[in-house]
Amino acid sequence: MNLAVLTYIYRKGYNIYTGLLEGKLVLNTKELIYSELLSEIVKLKIKPGEFIKENDLSLRFKISRTPLREILKRLEAEGYLTVLPRHGTKVTLIDPISVRQMLEMRIQLETKVQKDLIFNLTLKDIETLGECLKSQETALTDKDIELFWELDNQFHERLFSLAGKSLWWDIIRKYEAHYMRYRRLAMADDNNFELLYIHHKNILKSITERKIEEIEPQLLSHVGFCTEKMPVLLYKYPEYFKK
Repeated sequence: MNLAVLTYIYRKGYNIYTGLLEGKLVLNTKELIYSELLSEIVKLKIKPGEFIKENDLSLRFKISRTPLREILKRLEAEGYLTVLPRHGTKVTLIDPISVRQMLEMRIQLETKVQKDLIFNLTLKDIETLGECLKSQETALTDKDIELFWELDNQFHERLFSLAGKSLWWDIIRKYEAHYMRYRRLAMADDNNFELLYIHHKNILKSITERKIEEIEPQLLSHVGFCTEKMPVLLYKYPEYFKK
């Protein structure tokens, strides 16, 4: 595994170790392969609708068919792959309906989370979120887009956690197979990460200044800005979307 993959897995916090052997950490090969395939699908390196050949993956990762199929079944269960009898396994097409529903759900849940935080956020919490924003600014300056993506998720995850709604965030992550790839495609087409950073700053500002009336409009702009690009993306990349 290359350094980029290991860095990605470290940032995601995946459990890639199974124990100790002669004082050394033992890598969980299945978890590493799962994480790399997931990364490639989410980043659109493996395109929606693209077929995945078990034999090629087996040779690439030097793994037998049985554990490889377990990995593919896991990705299928999470909505990233589709198994077609007598045809093979392919990456699921992005479902516009699922994307819209996820956007609606995030707006509803995050509105509640941020309104709750207006009356419960401590100075320490504000400092923690502020540090995350500083890291995002550094990532933008360094043009480290992958790090920015991770810090973007981290910012929202911390909001849910601080509001005592971690389960809500887990539910969002569980059903984000279509939304995350759509968002990646939308940002690749636009590349306006500076706007996301400004949104984050405004979100924290509204919470700390207790401007409850600004919460929902800002979320509509932040989470929902991708919705405006749907017609353009459907026209430019029809082969990536479910009809």
